[in-house]
Amino acid sequence: MFRSAFAVMASVCTLAVVPSASAGNIADCEVVIMAQIEEGAAAVASFRDATDVIASIYDPERPTVAVIDGHPIRGLLCTRKNPVPDAEDLPLIGSGIPLVISANFDSPDAPTVTIALNEAREAVAMMAVGLSDAQQDKLDALLESYEPQEVVNKVEDVEAEGVEASPEDDAAPLDETVDSATSEE
Repeated sequence: MFRSAFAVMASVCTLAVVPSASAGNIADCEVVIMAQIEEGAAAVASFRDATDVIASIYDPERPTVAVIDGHPIRGLLCTRKNPVPDAEDLPLIGSGIPLVISANFDSPDAPTVTIALNEAREAVAMMAVGLSDAQQDKLDALLESYEPQEVVNKVEDVEAEGVEASPEDDAAPLDETVDSATSEE
């Protein structure tokens, strides 16, 4: 009797700590910022925890965190088994921070999707590699149905308050880096 009660308690405790589907979508994410080492030198990427950035995007009462330590966020990188964003990711896309989802960032062959907003604030796939036909169809449908989110205005409000990239931190945004990397192939 004691063993079966213990097994039930262990199962209940395990269920209590399993994250929900939406929490799993943002649980393994980082943001990347670029900073110059010294004037005229190459920029170095720094990866930071994305928890506060993501929380600010989903919280309508907070301005979206778009700058860390004086450097603008260049991308939000999330590791997931399925690299295709879903409807719960629309606020992340709408933040204006390029969203990069990969099954494995350490593998050049892993399915990876990069989505950013263009000048018209339309969501576009800057890169989508290694997807199955079904994943590509889902991505196309999501991009076609995308409508600008209110969270975009939160980012604009932060930028209007004078928080933006400084000239010495003028490293290429992540989406430009992706464009140049894919055009060389």
